Amino acid sequence: MGYRKLFAILLMGITISAFPAAVWGEPTVSQDNAEINAFDAGQADSVWNVSEISGNYVLAYYYKDSGRLEVIAPGGDALMNSLSDNLIARLSGNEAEKPREKDIQSVKIGKGITTSNLSKLFSNFENMRSVTFEDAEFFTKYSQNMSEMFSGCKSLTELDVSRFDTSNAEYMYSMFDGCESLTKLDVSGFNTSKVTDMAWMFDGCKGLETLDVSRFDTSNTVDMQAMFNDCTLLKNLDVSRFKTSNVINMRAMFGECVSLPRLDVSGFDTSSVMDMSEMFSDCSNISGLDVRKFNTENVYDLKNMFNGCKALEVLDVGNFKTPRLGLTTEFIVNSGTQGMFADCRKLTDLDLSGFNTVRVSNMDWMFYDCGALEELDLSSFNTESLQSMESMFSGCVKLKKLELGSFKTPLVVNMNNAFSNCIMLKNIDLSGFDLSNINGPFSLWTCKSLETIKTPLKVNESYIVELPCKFYDEAGKPYVNLGSDIPLNSLLTKERPSLINSPNIVKNRGKVLFGLLV
Repeated sequence: MGYRKLFAILLMGITISAFPAAVWGEPTVSQDNAEINAFDAGQADSVWNVSEISGNYVLAYYYKDSGRLEVIAPGGDALMNSLSDNLIARLSGNEAEKPREKDIQSVKIGKGITTSNLSKLFSNFENMRSVTFEDAEFFTKYSQNMSEMFSGCKSLTELDVSRFDTSNAEYMYSMFDGCESLTKLDVSGFNTSKVTDMAWMFDGCKGLETLDVSRFDTSNTVDMQAMFNDCTLLKNLDVSRFKTSNVINMRAMFGECVSLPRLDVSGFDTSSVMDMSEMFSDCSNISGLDVRKFNTENVYDLKNMFNGCKALEVLDVGNFKTPRLGLTTEFIVNSGTQGMFADCRKLTDLDLSGFNTVRVSNMDWMFYDCGALEELDLSSFNTESLQSMESMFSGCVKLKKLELGSFKTPLVVNMNNAFSNCIMLKNIDLSGFDLSNINGPFSLWTCKSLETIKTPLKVNESYIVELPCKFYDEAGKPYVNLGSDIPLNSLLTKERPSLINSPNIVKNRGKVLFGLLV
């Protein structure tokens, strides 16, 4: 047979209790070895029988030289409860002679085969370039689980799923996850009315520029985590008709969709959503997002929600109410607002008055590099649970006015670079801050435009906060840092106060204070 030498492997079949007997009739008994060998004589190196057969047996032929695998039902329709947990794992025979996932370069599924479970069927066939189905509709029509079906097929370039019958499918999570070489994928005809899980469904499909999911019925879907994450070339995506009232997880749903110029989520019902972290992270080409109708009353986590939305100019989160923000669950840990608006370089306005932050412990990088913001009012924030605010306002180079009047920080230990490069900030109110527990490089050194500082309630006696220049208390005493000797909860000014009418000067008239005769 030369290069056409075949390696035939019998594919394990299981009972068809999941299929209606009225359609398929009673299960037939297994063919004996003689029948199988007679059918396959002269073609295969080895043939193995299957211990339990329903309908007819299934054979898998492996063409070693070309890396091709053909799966057929030579005796007629073959019905199996499951083809899950990887096609290679289902091959019954000499383990030493089995092909491995990485050996497979193409697969053909013949007629007459169907199953209720296709989960992980081709999972991690990393060198497989094509899959063809002689009867895709029959092959898929009874499948309830298509999760991870093509997951990790990073070399796959040819895949026609347009005739898939998905009317019984309930699980599609990670179905095409990691199919980074696919440049087209027609799922426009998918019936998704029963699908509850679409998490990671198209994650990492980096070659797709268009994807038509406009007719997806998502009314029963619960999980959309990372559904389109890392679809870096995607330029067109219509999710405007998605019904999302049952969705509880939208984490990283559109994360790293760096080429999307627009996205209509204005109709999303988010009343059940608990996790919106990284939802639009690194959607760097979108200039506007309408999230005004988002209901966030059940949301636990908003971290990095808009992180990296560099082109975003308009964002109205004024209606966000967050009574559960900062809570944790078995699946949501380290929740908070860290990085929520980081790198939103074109945002000029943010209304956060509706935010309930009483449970939030982490606000690291929350407004990092929001270089167009000139004013920010956080006077409604409750920060009594806050432990870390590293780089919270770092890089806000146009920020002139920052309202922190309500900040109380009894638990804060990390303020590293919190105000780094706030070069236009004129006034800073630390009057509610307890700095006694902080450690690390907290400094006001780069806040070169500061004119007034309201000093904290407490300071760390062993830690010094550098100031950009000399500041003076009301008595005219100069300070170059916030250390143990500063007057607490007092006003420091960049300009030396007038000594003429100072109460301290009047009291000490004629004496020498700070080296000056008063």
